[in-house]
Amino acid sequence: ELWKDLGGHRKRISNVPPFVKISINKLSGAIDTQGKIWVWKKGTRPHRIELPFKEQAISVISEGCILKILSKDGRIWKYSSNVCKELFNNAILPKFVSLSASGKHSIGIDEHGNAWSWGNNSNQELGIYGIPVVPIPRKVNHSSPLHSVVCGPNASLIITKEGDLCLWKDGRKTFPEIPQAMTHLYKAKSARK
Repeated sequence: ELWKDLGGHRKRISNVPPFVKISINKLSGAIDTQGKIWVWKKGTRPHRIELPFKEQAISVISEGCILKILSKDGRIWKYSSNVCKELFNNAILPKFVSLSASGKHSIGIDEHGNAWSWGNNSNQELGIYGIPVVPIPRKVNHSSPLHSVVCGPNASLIITKEGDLCLWKDGRKTFPEIPQAMTHLYKAKSARK
C-alpha cells in the first residue's frame, strides 16, 4: 500500500498495485509485483510507464530527476523526461544482478559477484585508485565475491558473500572508519567467526 502524509494523518493512495521496491526523490519510482515500473513526482499520482524492454524490472533507483532501472536480463536503463534508454548499450558488459547508485557514482554486481563501478571517484568510492572519473562500468579487483553494495554520497559500503563488511573511501578497501551506525554489522559478523 502507498500512503500520503498529510501532516499529522495519513491517507492511502488508491488505484495503485502493491509495490515490492520503491525509491523516492524528485522523480520517484517503484516496481510492482509484476515487475512493472511506476513513476511520480511530488504532488502527482503514481502512474505505470511503458518500457522499451519486455523483461521484468528488478531494481529501481531514483537519482534526483533520473531513474536507473535494472531489468531481469541484467541490463541497466535510464529513465528521464518520459524517455527510457539503455545505458552503455554499445559496451560489452556482464549480466548485472544488483545495482546501487548515489547520484554521483554507481556500482553494479554481476552474476559472479564481481563489482563494476562508474561515475565520480574523487574519494575512491568506486574501489578504483588514481582515476577521478570513470565514464563506463569498470571491473573492480576484489579478493572475494560480493553479496551487496550501498553507494553513499562519498563512499561505498560493500558486503562480501563471506559476510565481510568493506568501506571503499579515501583509497581504502577495508572496514576502518565505518560510520558508527554500521559498526554493529561488522561486530555481529566478527562474533560468528
